[in-house]
Amino acid sequence: MAHPLMAIGSAILEAVGLSPSEVGDKGDGRWVALDVFGDAPFIQPTGLGEKTLTMTLVARPHVTGGFDEVDALKAHRDNQDAVPVIRLGAGLFGIAVGGEMLGMFGVRKVEPKETKIAPSGRGHRLEVEVELVHLGEAEGGWS
Repeated sequence: MAHPLMAIGSAILEAVGLSPSEVGDKGDGRWVALDVFGDAPFIQPTGLGEKTLTMTLVARPHVTGGFDEVDALKAHRDNQDAVPVIRLGAGLFGIAVGGEMLGMFGVRKVEPKETKIAPSGRGHRLEVEVELVHLGEAEGGWS
């Protein structure tokens, strides 16, 4: 196994293999404004909107593989699984020694694209767009 970088359920993303090249975090807060007796508005938070994690994953599958992880992500999407997402940290000699639990997520989108198709029929470059929706800190919703 190469150096693991992130786990999305059973899909392990590695430095050599299917590897994240971009990670984006999106969320918003809701605020309502109400005029109070002609003065400046009173602004109150009303909750959080949807939080998503988007990423671009890349691989050279004819050398490093990566299709198994794509299949695992597709299975999580199709089964509508709530899966943990963990960002792993590297220690000495590239061994994962810790990480950060980002929470439970649902896999909303998995869009693989193969380019430079080889004589074997598979692409020399694999790029996968993934979108995850945050479900909370525990399975089944917010805790």
